[in-house]
Amino acid sequence: MDYSSVISLATAKTYLRVDPGFTADDDNITRMVNAACVFVEKYTNILFVARDKEYVWDKYGQIRVYDDPINTDLTTLSDDISYEQKNGYYLFNTSALEPPNLSLNVGYALASDVPPELIECALEIADSYYYRKTDGNGQGIAKITWQTLNQHKRFIL
Repeated sequence: MDYSSVISLATAKTYLRVDPGFTADDDNITRMVNAACVFVEKYTNILFVARDKEYVWDKYGQIRVYDDPINTDLTTLSDDISYEQKNGYYLFNTSALEPPNLSLNVGYALASDVPPELIECALEIADSYYYRKTDGNGQGIAKITWQTLNQHKRFIL
């Protein structure tokens, strides 16, 4: 699955009010939608598409995983790995002396499970990219979009 399964080119063109018959910008629109989805993922740590990721243990034998959702069945982890769900992340611990990297499948397996409000945020960001909108302060993203992104942010530094 890729971002086009979450936001199709046709959906993006409708949102952007681009005539379906106008194909000269299709590659640009696709690139901008992809960039918008990546932006939302990086900002919130909610992943639109499933992927396998490897996480590296720190020197204390811990890993903090902020990515959501986790698809891997955590009950199948080896006996020397424990985990607990914290506020906005999973904390993994190991007692192994030299543990291998932790491999997890993270992100939505079905495009239909991606929160619709985050899809709207990605479309708004793509709209800002496409039309190079700015509010005069260099901000091209509506305040409501920022509020929605902040509500879904997995953790705050």
